[in-house]
Amino acid sequence: MELKRIAAGILAAATVFTASAATLNNGTSIFSETAITASADNACYFLDSQKVVYDGLVYKYNSSKKTLTLDGLYSNVSQVVVPYGIDLRSDQTAYKSKMGYYTVTDISTGAFKDKPVVLKTVDLSRATKIDTIPSQCFMNCENLYSVKFPSSLKWILTSAFENTGLRYSKNDGGVEKLVIPNSVTNIGASAFKNCKRIERLTFESGGSDLFISSNAFQNCERISEVYFDRTSVKAAADIFDGCGTCLKTYGYGAQNYAKWICRNLLSNWGLKWNSNFTEAEQRNFFDTLMTKLNGYVKPADLDQQAQEGNTATVISIRKGTCGGYSRLYWMLCREAGVPNDRVLVGGDCHCHAFNYVKIGDKWYNIDATNNVKACNKAAYSYWFGDDTKVNGVYPHRPENWYVLVDDTIGTTDSQQYLHSFTLKFDDLIAHHREGSVYITGTRA
Repeated sequence: MELKRIAAGILAAATVFTASAATLNNGTSIFSETAITASADNACYFLDSQKVVYDGLVYKYNSSKKTLTLDGLYSNVSQVVVPYGIDLRSDQTAYKSKMGYYTVTDISTGAFKDKPVVLKTVDLSRATKIDTIPSQCFMNCENLYSVKFPSSLKWILTSAFENTGLRYSKNDGGVEKLVIPNSVTNIGASAFKNCKRIERLTFESGGSDLFISSNAFQNCERISEVYFDRTSVKAAADIFDGCGTCLKTYGYGAQNYAKWICRNLLSNWGLKWNSNFTEAEQRNFFDTLMTKLNGYVKPADLDQQAQEGNTATVISIRKGTCGGYSRLYWMLCREAGVPNDRVLVGGDCHCHAFNYVKIGDKWYNIDATNNVKACNKAAYSYWFGDDTKVNGVYPHRPENWYVLVDDTIGTTDSQQYLHSFTLKFDDLIAHHREGSVYITGTRA
């Protein structure tokens, strides 16, 4: 069909509206929302009775609702800027009615899919009526490295940015950073899968619950830092699969994130503590949980994982050393309902971390790292097999073993969300109280 060209706004290239001359239905000035005014370069082309081209982009328009849906590229535009809205008034024969001002409210599913060479940057920050980036919207746009999100954004749907070169629009000391705005409430499955340029991921503080679906950041292999500045991130257990041992987690929300995954794992494993358990049932619970954890998390070398004891890191990449195993075992126990006077994080004052669990009125050692079930001190001492003095003591002898009280996360950074202290186990059960909980019992 022959294109019918009109100027955006009134048919005069030099026309510029004033803020008092045009308002939206609710009386708000269109210019307060970055409205598009007429110019020689910003021209509209009506493709048909449903679509219009503006600034190299195709929009579908809804005459009854006065809305526009971004439908994709019309020409080989590398830098896309989406306005709040466009004035579509026309006096041409095919469009005699005064169409008026239309607001951009949506993006079509797969609108920019498979534009690997053309598309490089997208600015949606002005389109503050858009709340969803739909499924496969930018999928396979391998040269797309920058997207500015609108403040209204709530949903990033399945595979929206899968296989893109997405980094982030801000230059932060050369670090490729992706910030998820606090307005976002849902990230779909594989939404950022295979985005191999992202180095730092931040979940912006504030906002309500954020739900992240399966494989959302799978194979983002360069991610080395994840900041949970948002305190309520509820994620599938596999969102960071394939990201590698360089990934580290930080932030006040990391603990809540790890707890959420623990609850889901426990549900899948069918494990829940019962206060009426017999001693045999207590032992079976602790041993079964240890076996499940030992199968879920795989060993990592210390030189591979600088945050080997960080619970959120270990549960994200499913690799860790003894510090991570023991802290994660502690959190799993607590989320399953085990009282905090029945499970502790322990260590040998030398090179190994494990757990203590209380079965009946006696404390036993348990070691998920090495698949050692609840055992007494003699068996555990024998397992270590080393009785060499370190700094004048025999660290592997039970009388020198330590407990980290309420050490829920474990980290190498300096943020103040850890509340723990270290005591010798025998001193703890003999003299100390943790909050309102009195740690009692004897060593098995």
